[in-house]
Amino acid sequence: MAKKKVITKSQPESSTKKEKKKKIKPERVKGKKSKKKSITITEHEIKEKKVTKELSEEETEKTSEEIDALELDEVTSSFEEETSELEKEILESEEIEEEIQEERIYTVPLAKEFMKTKNWKKTKKAVKALRQFVIRHMKPEADLVYLSQEINERLWENGIKNPPRKIRIRAVKTVEGLVRVYLA
Repeated sequence: MAKKKVITKSQPESSTKKEKKKKIKPERVKGKKSKKKSITITEHEIKEKKVTKELSEEETEKTSEEIDALELDEVTSSFEEETSELEKEILESEEIEEEIQEERIYTVPLAKEFMKTKNWKKTKKAVKALRQFVIRHMKPEADLVYLSQEINERLWENGIKNPPRKIRIRAVKTVEGLVRVYLA
């Protein structure tokens, strides 16, 4: 016998009576076997989430408006005070007014030392060789040698594998026996 197809017409459900449901696939966790369970969320819940996201965006806009509302004079005056103090400290550290006992200019051959080491240690060895050279020639008390940032940048500008073969420096020894090294 042939099967009869029965077609029934159903009336569309109104959104007020029952809400349409969407299925959301769960996220899988690597390494764990988990049973697949689909989660159903109604359209109303989705709309609520969108509304909360919009509210959080509005709150961030309000905070930016409040920040703009601050008086610029207050902010700049406090910023200027802090920077002026910092600038003073930096200038004091750069312009050291110590009594200079000796000042000499050297050309330091760094290649003698760093050519003995592996490629990936060359600049480190060049820095150590520079310190040893200054200690040997300037004879500081307690072997304190301070290299300026300019020298450090000059040594490292070509990377760790390719330091300069020689460098010209100005070494200054203070009365206290401290030696500072600058680019010449």
